Amino acid sequence: MATITLPNIQDLSKPIKKHQSIHRPSHRSERRTIKVTNLPQEYDLMELRQALDQEFGNSKSINRTATCPIKKLYVSKSKTEAFIKYFNSEDAENIVNMDGHYQIYGHELNVEFARSSPNQPK
Repeated sequence: MATITLPNIQDLSKPIKKHQSIHRPSHRSERRTIKVTNLPQEYDLMELRQALDQEFGNSKSINRTATCPIKKLYVSKSKTEAFIKYFNSEDAENIVNMDGHYQIYGHELNVEFARSSPNQPK
């Protein structure tokens, strides 16, 4: 006959320790921000923001049926790079994985997923 060991009554009276959440965001949810480089330097920040919003946020740049609403768009003061955060990771993935080339004002843009960094806008 098998013996069943029951927990000691004292053990049950101790408060249960809450463990810190070990939740780690999935690979997909971490990748909602893209980094765009090779921006044209001769335009002011507002013009660049508008051009980036038009190129990376409207339905023409992805396909005719989907839109990619932008949650946040940041252009560095030096105008060397921009960070675009999307509401959905799928939108960012579609932008990065497209075979098409992105251009604003005749400049070919480099597009990649942004790396996590303390300086990156949230």
